[in-house]
Parts: sequence; structure tokens; C-alpha cells
Amino acid sequence: MAFKLTKAQIKQRDELVEKLKERREALEQALRDANEKIEAINETLASFVTEYNELIEETEEYVAGVIEPWREDFEKKSDRWKESEAGGEVTRLIDQWEAVDLDTWIDNEYVIDGFSTDLQELDEKLADLHVGKDTI
Repeated sequence: MAFKLTKAQIKQRDELVEKLKERREALEQALRDANEKIEAINETLASFVTEYNELIEETEEYVAGVIEPWREDFEKKSDRWKESEAGGEVTRLIDQWEAVDLDTWIDNEYVIDGFSTDLQELDEKLADLHVGKDTI
């Protein structure tokens, strides 16, 4: 027996090598296409993350802007008023705003005095405390 390929084996080998080259080229192109799409998706996601983080910062500034005047007005009140029921309510309100959880805000639900409440209920509670809704 001779230790060399037959013409049929050489032909089959050459056909297989050609098919492998074609498939490898197709695979490499598919990988390039996929990488381009992944890069575009990553850019889009990065843009959304940046916008979201900027909005979080804006929201935190908003919360601080709400609390600061309240805290200043509260500090101007008498000790007697601060220790009153109204003073206690305002203290709790300010403390709750200072502890704002933005995930809860996103869900449009707040926890006031241990009870879950929606925005309408929050507005009503603030009105009861004589804190204008437009100051929120």
C-alpha cells in the first residue's frame, strides 16, 4: 500500500479546504458585523446611562432645593413651635425628604408615617400641613 493520497482524496481535501476558507470568511464577517452592532448598542446604552445619571443629579438637586428653604424656615420657628405637633410633622416631613429613595420616586409611591401613599395622598398631607403643593 502506498502512503500517499489518491486523486479522489486530494480532490475531496481541496474541496473541504475551500469550504473551510469560505465558512471562516463568512464567520469572520459575521463577527465583524456583530461587533459593530454591539458597539452601537453599547454607545446607545452609555448615552442612556449618562442621561439617567444626569437626571438623578438634577433630581437630587431638586430635593435639596425643596428641603433647604423648609429647614431654614423651620429653624426660624420658636422652640415651643418646633416641639408642637405641627413642628413634629414638619420635622418628619423634612426627614422623609432628606431620606428620599429615588427608586421609590420612579415607582411613583412614597412612604409617609409608615404608610404607603401615592402622589395625590402626599399632596393632601402636605396641604393639611399648610405646605403649598407648588413648593414641592
